[in-house]
Amino acid sequence: MIHGYAASQGFFFKNFDYLANHFQVIAIDLLGWGGLSRPDFKCKSTEGLGLGPWGPNLVRKYTTGRFCPRYSPEIVLTEEQNRLLTDYAYHTSAAKASGELCLKYIFSFGAMTRKPLLNSASEWKVLTTFIYGTEDWMNYEGAQEARKRMVVPCEIIRAGHFVFLENRDGFHSAMAYACRRFVSPHPATHPLPEGL
Repeated sequence: MIHGYAASQGFFFKNFDYLANHFQVIAIDLLGWGGLSRPDFKCKSTEGLGLGPWGPNLVRKYTTGRFCPRYSPEIVLTEEQNRLLTDYAYHTSAAKASGELCLKYIFSFGAMTRKPLLNSASEWKVLTTFIYGTEDWMNYEGAQEARKRMVVPCEIIRAGHFVFLENRDGFHSAMAYACRRFVSPHPATHPLPEGL
């Protein structure tokens, strides 16, 4: 499993047990993110990137507001999970700036990618599944367009950007469906799980 920008493997804490019961899970932090080393990247300035003494409260407000039960019938995070995720997010955010310094080279204004994956999708040599939330700020139509150029499943479930936290069960169903060709002798007989 590979996390997205400005995240890390710690955000998948609600998924590891389920997935490990069904698959061999390999989860990595991308270079410069999470608990991985933080090499120096060339940039003009890193001033103002630190969270400072107000950082823990800012991160707590973010995690409390961001992971409220909008798309899931259950509480997204218990108080203890929120405390642990807040602590984890704060410490990974307060670490030496590294991976985030690359974002200005990856994205243009408005978080639009400079080199869309869609342009190279037809050249990919690995099976790929995109899992999007219906309320994600990222537009899932790019994945649907990629699907036209290659064999790419595109699962869309009711959740926001962090589908693995906001709709854990839907995410697990989407993962099981996406991996059915590896775990079943008859993958074509597996219907799309309810809710996808």
